[in-house]
Amino acid sequence: MAFLLVSCHFTFAQTVSSGIYGKASDERHLPATAATVILLSAADSSIIKSVTCDDEGKYNMAAKPGKYLLIISKIGYDQSLTGPYTVETGKRFAVPEINLIIHLPQLKEVSVTAQRSYIDAKPGKVVLYVQGSIIAEGNSVAEILKQAPGVHVDSRGTFAILGKQSALVTIDGKPTNLSGQDLADMLQGMAGTSVQQIELITNPSAKYDAAGVG
Repeated sequence: MAFLLVSCHFTFAQTVSSGIYGKASDERHLPATAATVILLSAADSSIIKSVTCDDEGKYNMAAKPGKYLLIISKIGYDQSLTGPYTVETGKRFAVPEINLIIHLPQLKEVSVTAQRSYIDAKPGKVVLYVQGSIIAEGNSVAEILKQAPGVHVDSRGTFAILGKQSALVTIDGKPTNLSGQDLADMLQGMAGTSVQQIELITNPSAKYDAAGVG
């Protein structure tokens, strides 16, 4: 089952003469190894690129001069949205250390096997590979979306991406035709293990315009 959230924004190219870097850590100030850092344009919240923190929790991205936001996420922790930060020509901006707050209960035992990364961020789109992940076990689709990078759910059950307008929700490419609490109830009733992946699209193709995405 493929799952999509769609909103409209624009992306732009980057140069390598300037950039942004920093470090992410957990609540014990230990390196947030393998945390995903997503670079966003502060002007329209469009997704520019992403990197994964190294063993020391550090990240480093090239970026053209401008203002940016950062989303830092890691399974088991609340996502962190910080910024805006200003990158100047020929300079690398140092972001203050970001501390992630634990979200899910710690497991007594975890078996780790080689598999693809849970989050894959590309310009205009973030893909969450839900199937087989720890976060899919015991969580509904609604609960997974609440922890997804840049997704916000208000008290009425309305889903939005990066603080923009209500998102179009499709399942296997077909609009759900539900909104508000009806949509929230449906997603709450769907087990996370029933979904293969979730796509968060911030720069959709023309086919979504016909579906009423603004």
